[in-house]
Amino acid sequence: MKCMPPDVGSTEAWMRLAEGDLAVARVRVPDHVPRELLCFHCQQAAEKAIKAVLVSAGIEPPRTHALAA
Repeated sequence: MKCMPPDVGSTEAWMRLAEGDLAVARVRVPDHVPRELLCFHCQQAAEKAIKAVLVSAGIEPPRTHALAA
């Protein structure tokens, strides 16, 4: 089961997803919430922004979560 929206092939769609993850990462959470959860959304925002850049250059983004790839 894939969780990506159907229009994820556009630069705008990737940036919307990246901005959403960044917004979640910026939410003030109670102290008992593990900070790793916020870091996860930061990583996801970076990954999706990189994929937006790739799409804007006409490159199909790889299906990976490794930012270096």
